[in-house]
Amino acid sequence: AKMGVHMIAFFEGSADMAYGRKSPGVKDDILVYGKSAQHVLGLMHAYRNSGGINDDPAMPAWRKIPRPLAPRARQQLAPDRAWRHSAIVNEYFHRTESDEMILSRCPTVHNTYFLFNLWRPLYEKPFSKRDTQVVDLLTSEISELMAAGRLASFSASINRLSPRLRQVLDLLRRGKTERQIAEILGSSTHTVHNQIHALYRALNINSRSQLLALAIQSDVDHTL
Repeated sequence: AKMGVHMIAFFEGSADMAYGRKSPGVKDDILVYGKSAQHVLGLMHAYRNSGGINDDPAMPAWRKIPRPLAPRARQQLAPDRAWRHSAIVNEYFHRTESDEMILSRCPTVHNTYFLFNLWRPLYEKPFSKRDTQVVDLLTSEISELMAAGRLASFSASINRLSPRLRQVLDLLRRGKTERQIAEILGSSTHTVHNQIHALYRALNINSRSQLLALAIQSDVDHTL
């Protein structure tokens, strides 16, 4: 799905982090895409040290969601006025040129949570209900794959892929469409379509959401 994502952060953390009762610390490994990780993590740690999570207008609603696997767009968590005037928007998100977000979490087999957060650029419209449903599907796939133990062997499977298939996988993970991948690689959309199905066969999966879920979690495993 083309969601207009500007920045993504992935990390594995405790239940306190997953429910917004605690911010990640400097020793927590976080994978950032779309913006400079050093810049984003520096702001994140400065915000943590300021105690800003206690003033985040989205956190009260986020903490009350009982479902362990839960994606929510900003407008489902905080009203416009509270959000626009909050410190987290003006002192953190705007300094990463980001604003509207989706927060998502899913439990892992290690009694921790996988957190998958997405942001759009400044002045973009909020994420839609359909966008949130896409993220729900993706985090559900990650949760099921973790529970089935499918992720442990995935990194080894990726290493056995040809360089071109790994390139296609990386571009898919970055949100590129088949047409965009074809343009980047200088090939046809028909070729890219066939390469994606080759990935399905090589990785023993049967859907795009499973492919992305595995690719995302593989990146996190390499970082943690």
